[in-house]
Amino acid sequence: MGYDFFQIQTEVKDLLNMTTAADQDFTDQQIKDAINISYKKEVTRGKQNGGRNWFRANLSFTWTSGSVTIALPAPAAGKEIISFSNITTTDPGEILQFSNEMSSGGDIFWLDNSTLQWGTDGPGSDQTIRITYWADADTLSTDGDEPYLIPTSLRQLLVLSAACY
Repeated sequence: MGYDFFQIQTEVKDLLNMTTAADQDFTDQQIKDAINISYKKEVTRGKQNGGRNWFRANLSFTWTSGSVTIALPAPAAGKEIISFSNITTTDPGEILQFSNEMSSGGDIFWLDNSTLQWGTDGPGSDQTIRITYWADADTLSTDGDEPYLIPTSLRQLLVLSAACY
């Protein structure tokens, strides 16, 4: 077990001298909210000032033969996309080149901000596509959730950041 949401909450409460007394300055929900806000801010700072490659994430999906359009899979929706690769026959595969508009020849383009289109007929056979994107901090909600974008050895940063917040 790593350094999870429950452990971070406990340490923030200890740092703030939070007890079970009825007249506390903070509620449990405020502590949780402060940790989530701090998590998102620290990840953003890490992306801006650190090695961005730590924050890369991959998601693969199958674009079925003859399907002209496909919705961007939910985990990648709204993310900063780095690339799309066709990994059907080889990995890492070839990076897909996008056209700006519909054309013949199987070019891929954005139909709208959440839908991709493969030419006018779709792929001739099932294709496995890998999306590489910049991951964002997920909201921590249950005690066992882990702030996976921050290495375990650095999660004390969340305790200090949340207490300051």
